[in-house]
Amino acid sequence: MVCQRCAGPNHCAAAQCGQRRLRWGQFIAALVAHDPSKVPLARGVRYSENSVPLPIPDGFWKNATGVRPYRLYIADPEWGTIGFYARMLENGSPVIVSTRLRIYNRELTEIETIVTSARWRQAPAGATATPPDYLGDKPRPRA
Repeated sequence: MVCQRCAGPNHCAAAQCGQRRLRWGQFIAALVAHDPSKVPLARGVRYSENSVPLPIPDGFWKNATGVRPYRLYIADPEWGTIGFYARMLENGSPVIVSTRLRIYNRELTEIETIVTSARWRQAPAGATATPPDYLGDKPRPRA
């Protein structure tokens, strides 16, 4: 496929972005499978979780047990960076994961992950209000 704007697939931001989209799914699948060999890791890749440098496959690589439907993907082809927010499971408990992946020469060179619990603030005793569904697990009414 050739981009109309740049007339070549090797220098097109859209083509680069298309290659990176494959990595989002690959990366999440590798996390859940606890198998970093399922993604192209560069030699000396840097990995941090909650701002703590870790060797791969420590931390969430060992504890990810599933992925839930909500995902938000972000791409910055100019800098070779992609990211995502996802609702996932860590040892069976719901968490929200924010990850930035740096890609250079078709390999992951940096992985930054923030994992936080998906607990809601507790309502006062006797309250009947349910927590808001900010991340869209429940169907939305059509306007």
